[in-house]
Amino acid sequence: MIYKHRLNGTGEVFFTEETEDPKRPYSKDNRGLRWTRLSAQGYTVEIEATEKPSKASSKKYGGNSKRVIDTSTEIIYDSVAEAAREFELSASKLRDKLNGKKENDTNLKYI
Repeated sequence: MIYKHRLNGTGEVFFTEETEDPKRPYSKDNRGLRWTRLSAQGYTVEIEATEKPSKASSKKYGGNSKRVIDTSTEIIYDSVAEAAREFELSASKLRDKLNGKKENDTNLKYI
């Protein structure tokens, strides 16, 4: 399952994670300092997906897509192309940054 934690009031996503443990979205154990600090403001849990994408849906991205995470917001993107669209970059330029061919001046990295 994939879940998000959103801050009460603003609705801003401050944490996203994929887990097979159905209790993990509601647990406060084994969280980082950033999560602990932000969660003190109050948050809600949002279950985004309960199953892994099917082979049919992964073919939408060519079947071999690597997932990308924004380390500042912890939002996960299913592909480089999806992340590139979000940040108004070309997919090839973002891929070069993530592969180390160009300086990565983003908060994005492969999972």
